[in-house]
Amino acid sequence: MSATPGRAEPTVYGSDANVPLRDVVSAFAAVPGDGRLCGPGVRSVDSDPVGHFQGMGVYRDRWVILTHSTALYSAGWFAVWDMRTGKATSYPISTPGHMRHPGGLQVIGDYLVAGIEPTAQLSLPALVRIYDLRDIERAGPRLVPQPQIEVAGRSAAAVGITKVGGRHMLAVYGSDPCGEIYFYWSNGRPLGDPELTFRTGDPVLHFRADVHGHRTGYDNLALLTSAAGELFLLGLRGDKAGSLAVKDTADLWRIDPSGGKAELAVTSGHRTSG
Repeated sequence: MSATPGRAEPTVYGSDANVPLRDVVSAFAAVPGDGRLCGPGVRSVDSDPVGHFQGMGVYRDRWVILTHSTALYSAGWFAVWDMRTGKATSYPISTPGHMRHPGGLQVIGDYLVAGIEPTAQLSLPALVRIYDLRDIERAGPRLVPQPQIEVAGRSAAAVGITKVGGRHMLAVYGSDPCGEIYFYWSNGRPLGDPELTFRTGDPVLHFRADVHGHRTGYDNLALLTSAAGELFLLGLRGDKAGSLAVKDTADLWRIDPSGGKAELAVTSGHRTSG
C-alpha cells in the first residue's frame, strides 16, 4: 500500500509488556535454590580486567543479554548469547557523554531498559535508556534515541519496568544519594515512542530496602505483575560472606502504588555452580 502524499506513515512499535503471572509469590517460590551452569563451551566475551558484568535479561527465550561496564574504553557493552546457536557476540553500548557503567536491566516485550552511570565509581549524573531488541540477531540491542530519562540527583545502578493498566511503572535503584528505590508512572505512551515520558519529579513512592534489619541495595531489579493487577518488585543482591565469597539473595516485595507502601513478601538464598 502506498503512502498518502503529505502524510507520515505511522510508526510501528514492538510489544511493550510482559505476560502477567497468575501467582507471583508461588512462581518466585518455585525457582530452584541451586543454579546450574549453562553454555559451558561459551568463552568470556570481550572482558577487561577491571570491568564487570552486572545486568542480565532473556529475550524471546533465546537470547541472554548481559551488560558489561569498563574502565578502559569509552563505553560499556552488551554481551549477547544465542542459546540456539551457542554464539556469543558483544555490541558497544551507545551512551551519551562517554558513560561507562551500564548497570541492571529488565527486558520487557521487544525492549530492554537499563540504568547508565558515568563509571562504577562515579554514579552521578545518571540516565535510564531504552533499547529495541527486534533486530538483535543482526545488530544487537539498538538504542531508542528518545526519551533520555533523567533522574536528577539520583544514580541508576539498576532499573525495573512493567505495564499496569495501560501505563508503565519504572523503578530505579541507586546507591546515591541514599540507596533508595524510586517508582515513577509514565504518561501512557508506548515504549519506543519519542513522546514517552516518566514523571521523575513526582515519584509514586520510594523506600530503602530493609530485610530483617539488614539495609541493602540491589544489583538488578525486575517489576512483575499478577493477572489480578498486583505489582511486585524482585531485587537481586550479592552480599559479602568472607574475603572472597558472596552470598546471592533474591527479595520479593509487594508494592502498593496507590497506598505508597512496599512490603517484603519473601526472601530466599541461591547458590550457583560454576
